[in-house]
Amino acid sequence: MKQQQGVSLLGFLLAVFLLLMAVTVIVRIVPAFIDDYAVKRMFHSLEESEQLIGASTREFHELVKRRQSQNGLDMFGRDQLSVTRRDGLFVVDLQYEVRSPLVGNIDAVMSFRHNYELRAE
Repeated sequence: MKQQQGVSLLGFLLAVFLLLMAVTVIVRIVPAFIDDYAVKRMFHSLEESEQLIGASTREFHELVKRRQSQNGLDMFGRDQLSVTRRDGLFVVDLQYEVRSPLVGNIDAVMSFRHNYELRAE
C-alpha cells in the first residue's frame, strides 16, 4: 500500500500565513515608493517649466509647496528640503522618511534621498 503524499494541514496554513504576510508588506510599502516616484516627477517637471528662471530660494520653496499640494504629496516639509543657489543653478538636497505600520506596533521605515541641480537662469 502507498502512503499518501501531499501537504499537511500545518504546511498549508504556514504557506497561507507567509503569503498573507507578503501581501500585507507589499500593500503597505509600495504606496511610499509610488509617492517617491511622484516626487521625482515633480522635480523634473519643475526643471522643464520656466517658473524657476530668476526665482529666489524663497520662491522656489513656495513653488515646491504649491506643487506638493497639487499632487497630494505631504511626506516632506521645508526642513527636509535644503535649497541653495549657485552658479545659475538651484542645488536641491531632499532627505525624508516614510513610516508605514505593518502589523500591530511594527512599522516599516523607508528613507529617501534625492539630489537635484535645477537650472535657475
